Amino acid sequence: MLLPAIFFSLLVIPSQILDEPQLPENLPAPPMILDSLGEYQREVVTDSEEARVWFDQGYNLMLSFNFNGAIRSFYQATIHDPEFAMAWWGIAYSSGPNINVPQIMPGPFAGWCYSASKKAAEFADQESLPNQAIIAALQKRYDWPMPEDLTELNEAYRDAILAVHEKFPMDSDIATLSVESMMLMQPWKY
Repeated sequence: MLLPAIFFSLLVIPSQILDEPQLPENLPAPPMILDSLGEYQREVVTDSEEARVWFDQGYNLMLSFNFNGAIRSFYQATIHDPEFAMAWWGIAYSSGPNINVPQIMPGPFAGWCYSASKKAAEFADQESLPNQAIIAALQKRYDWPMPEDLTELNEAYRDAILAVHEKFPMDSDIATLSVESMMLMQPWKY
């Protein structure tokens, strides 16, 4: 009885692993728009004021290393504007490795990184050239299935975002992303 169950699981599990990852149908919304995060904004393209407000909150939470809050805020932005490329970029970026957690967080985050980065690329042509460039660079950071060792992907992303920084040297956000990509290659040794 145990042998057929093991055989069946060997057939089913690999197909589930190789399937394209899915973004969640819904995430718990942040409880409210937080007024105390400051007024910093990145220039982005959306026709929805609600999406803009949620994006700004997500971006400021991301810059504050509150990645879970950032993901939920960016996700709310996509509810108000499903074609908001930079909100999808925010989900992908915030779900991935960072200088505090240099691997992809456990659970569904590997799939979210990959799927959200593809959604960002799908709608990138609506964005400014600098934003298109950071969306394109992020495509180098994720693959599916996600490898356990992220070194090659992190190197490819670092090289891509450094090239973006060379193209847009006066963009402070791109400079920050560039520095972070180098720090990620040598966690806690800077």
